[in-house]
Amino acid sequence: MASASKPVLKWLRRLHLWFGVAVALPLGAIIVSGVALVLDQQMIQLRAPELFADQSTLTLGEKGRDLAKIDELAGDLSWNLVRLPQADRPYYDVWLMSDERAYFAPGADAFSDRFFWHERPETVFFEIHAHLVAGDFGETLVGFVGLAGVGLILVGVWIWWPGRRGFSAGRLAPRKADRRSMLRAHGAWGVVLALPLGVLFLTGVATAFPDQTKSVFGSVAGGNAPARAEIGVPAFPKDRPDWTAVLTAAESAFDDDKIVFVFTPNPGQDGAIYMRTRRAAEWHPNGRSEINVDATKAILLSSRDLTAADSGLQAANAMFPIHATRGGAWWLAPVAFVTGLLACWLLVFSIAAFVRRWRR
Repeated sequence: MASASKPVLKWLRRLHLWFGVAVALPLGAIIVSGVALVLDQQMIQLRAPELFADQSTLTLGEKGRDLAKIDELAGDLSWNLVRLPQADRPYYDVWLMSDERAYFAPGADAFSDRFFWHERPETVFFEIHAHLVAGDFGETLVGFVGLAGVGLILVGVWIWWPGRRGFSAGRLAPRKADRRSMLRAHGAWGVVLALPLGVLFLTGVATAFPDQTKSVFGSVAGGNAPARAEIGVPAFPKDRPDWTAVLTAAESAFDDDKIVFVFTPNPGQDGAIYMRTRRAAEWHPNGRSEINVDATKAILLSSRDLTAADSGLQAANAMFPIHATRGGAWWLAPVAFVTGLLACWLLVFSIAAFVRRWRR
């Protein structure tokens, strides 16, 4: 048995080495950008501190006034999505139809910032992390790179396991700059980070492949969502909506929710203003429950309560908040940040060991 395992371990070491080399660049870019994204709100606050005033007491009338002002500032191109102020992001985040983004402080008369994605660090890091700056194809690629990361962790632990009794904390800091010491440090850090890094990789894969994730969880624990409660039939509005009336109608759907996203109706489609809202029982920071309001008459058209979904769909919806460190637990962000930093350190040992092997 022992003699048979040696060829297997030798083959696994080669697989781990060359597979790691193949995905090192995109995996490193995803890890580094992910570390930076933990601090995305600090980046914005340094540049535009006025966005982070306390907005916990905003009324529906004030939000309606702000959405009307955003309508005016957006001009003819208008906007298609606005994230309303939340506790951790107390400003309006606007996606304009000109492919620009804008930040708007509640009660202001102008955008605090208006930009294309490549002009601000937080959006550049997001595009790298979520799409590797390659659009929809890049998002799929990110998912496969994440799967490769999970595979590297599993194979690495398998390689480490036979010599586990020789593990010591002293190996985390190599005493020499030779290849042997680098490999020991690589193995030691790999084992220490296996669980938290594996969770981040797996939840990242689930975020990149949402439909497949829902299918997998649904097949195990049920993935059905409750049907929409249909109330009326919309008509496309000729004028811009009365946003205070629209928000008031939306608030009547549930008694314990906070509206997160507002989508404007597009010409050629119906006149329903679609909203994503977060009920008190939802862990997802953006909410998964849905509301539709007639843009012309400001009448509630339909709603869907995702807290009543099957447990499989609930579990699938929990992947993003864990990965984005926004699941409501205060320790998620620091754990992810430290894990990411140490994973960068692990990459340094990996590259150093490979370079020394190549030079030999």
